[in-house]
Amino acid sequence: MKQVQWFKQVFIQYEGTLIRYTKKLVWDEQVSKDIVQECFTKLWQQKMEQVKNRIPPWLYIVCRNQAIDHLRKQKKMVNENEDIFKVDGGQESTLEKMEIFREIVKLSARHQEALVLKFQEGMSYREISAVMNVSESHVGLLIHEGIKTLRVKMGGQNE
Repeated sequence: MKQVQWFKQVFIQYEGTLIRYTKKLVWDEQVSKDIVQECFTKLWQQKMEQVKNRIPPWLYIVCRNQAIDHLRKQKKMVNENEDIFKVDGGQESTLEKMEIFREIVKLSARHQEALVLKFQEGMSYREISAVMNVSESHVGLLIHEGIKTLRVKMGGQNE
């Protein structure tokens, strides 16, 4: 496959999810689009053979690093805003999910990120560990603690 075709395919497949992911980090849609654009610029500069077998983690890592750089430069703190989460389903399901998301945004940034990467982006522990630069066992711990906290706050059982 030629580099141009491969790049177009990767762009089409990942652009939307990367924008959604970075928007959760920087809480600004235009900034998230700029970050994703920069990420794809960096991808274009890579040799296809060097990154093609690890595309999802590579893209998420670059976007995450760009978002962190942006936040450091802007010295902005993330504001709570649950409407950026993707919500599907009927009205009852939507209300239930919104309640969960209100609680998710109260978790630490690390717990939020692990939960979003796992349950919204569908990443494996290995992929999440690469993106967050932590061990797979630490990813499991973050997810477990996050779910446990959500259960308690939502009035469910502790375990």
